[in-house]
Amino acid sequence: MMKFLEKLQTLLNWILGLTILIASLGFFISGGVVSGIAIVAISLLIIPLSRKLVYSWTKRKLSGKSRLGTIFILMLVSVYFVKEMQENKLQEEALAQQEKIRQERIDFFKGNRDTIIESIQNLVSSGDFKAAIAATNEYDSLKDDKLAQLKSEAKLGMENEKKEKADRLEAKRKAEIEKLLSANKDVDEKNLDQKILIYTKLVELDSSNSEFKEKLNAYTKELSKISEVRQKDENSKHAVIQIPNIA
Repeated sequence: MMKFLEKLQTLLNWILGLTILIASLGFFISGGVVSGIAIVAISLLIIPLSRKLVYSWTKRKLSGKSRLGTIFILMLVSVYFVKEMQENKLQEEALAQQEKIRQERIDFFKGNRDTIIESIQNLVSSGDFKAAIAATNEYDSLKDDKLAQLKSEAKLGMENEKKEKADRLEAKRKAEIEKLLSANKDVDEKNLDQKILIYTKLVELDSSNSEFKEKLNAYTKELSKISEVRQKDENSKHAVIQIPNIA
């Protein structure tokens, strides 16, 4: 019975070892040399003949635990390099796809250059500078002089547009300040609520103006003092006068 089990174990080791050895060919074919070598080493640790040859050369016999530990480590090595190989393959495929798209864009531009140039010129002329820049960006790699010129015009147009917008906002801000200062002249100095409202808006419009801040602070303090005086007067009016009892 023991001999039968030994023969069965030997047969299973041959089947498993050869299966793994054949499977290692797939790694070599796909370019996973390191993983393939690790798988071959695992198969050699399982196949009985290879174990006998190693023993005949080294006169050392690996225990079952040592073989299992070595196989486990080799499997980890194989998995690591398989994963690395797959990641590299995905990167290569992504680069190939990008190159394909780039080449298709080049071919499309060459076949439709006049139409593309005209459409971008129309965008620049109509003031749609953002769309014009986006359109030229698609063909940056072509180094076309006319495209570069249109892109420069679009960028300059966008900068001028931003500057004009900033100038309009600044002019509007200054006009609002002048309007508030003009309105402030007609407000009585005793109308503290209105004064505070005006200078609050002025500080919001020009936070760096120290005069506006000082005025706002002064009017706020003055109003606070008046409120305190009024509160004291109210408290005195409601004070209860205690009349002593006469025995």
